[in-house]
Amino acid sequence: GQDGIPTAFIVGKSGEVEWIGHPMTIDEPLRQILDGTYDVQAAREEMERTQQLERQMQRLGRAFQEAVARDDKPAALEVLDQMDEVMPENPSIGIDRFELLFQMDRVDDAYQAMDTVIEQLWDHPDFLEYLTVRIADDLPAPQRRLEVAQRLAERAAELTNRSAGTLDALARVRYRQGDLAEAIELQREAVEASGQSAGDYQDRLDQYLEEQGTAYSSDGTPDKREAND
Repeated sequence: GQDGIPTAFIVGKSGEVEWIGHPMTIDEPLRQILDGTYDVQAAREEMERTQQLERQMQRLGRAFQEAVARDDKPAALEVLDQMDEVMPENPSIGIDRFELLFQMDRVDDAYQAMDTVIEQLWDHPDFLEYLTVRIADDLPAPQRRLEVAQRLAERAAELTNRSAGTLDALARVRYRQGDLAEAIELQREAVEASGQSAGDYQDRLDQYLEEQGTAYSSDGTPDKREAND
C-alpha cells in the first residue's frame, strides 16, 4: 500500500518484512529490530492508522480543490476545518486558510490564522522570508501589517546569520514603511552577501538608489514622503 518515493523496508531476522517507511525514519526501528525490542503488531497498527489518515486527507484535498475551482470560498474553508481535525499539526492547512481569508478580505481572521502557522514554523527561515515578502509586496496596501512582516524578517535574518534573502526581505519591509535610507543600507548588505548572484537584489538596490536621488524638494532638502503604496 505504499505510494511514496523513497520508501524503505526492513527485513527482520525472521526473513519477513517488519517495517516500512521513509528512510529518514529508519534508524530507531532498525535499532529495536536488532536488539529484539521491536513490536511488529504495534508498528502494523500505526502504519494502518497513518494510511487511513492519508486517505482521508486525499479525499478532503480533492473536495478543497473542487470548492476552490468553483470559487466557493465558504465551502473551501469548511473543508479546511475538516482537514485540521484530521491533521491538526499540518501547517500547510493553515497556510491555505490564511490565503483564503485574505481573498475574502477577512483580514483580522487571516492574521489570526497566520499566527498559528508562524508559531509552528518559527524556526524555519525560508517560510518566514516567504511570508515577509507575501505581506510586504503581494498583499494590497489595506491588508498589509508591516509590523508583523518586520518581526518575521528580523527572525529569519537572525536564524540565517543575515543571509542575502532575509536581508532583501527586511529591506522591502523598511521600504514599505517609508524608511528609504535604511532600506538602501539593508539592500547593500544583501547584495554583498549574495556574492556573484546579486541579480534581483542589485536591481532592487538600483531602484532604491534611483528613488533616493529624486526624493528631494527643489531647494535640495529631503522631501517628506508618505510610506510607499
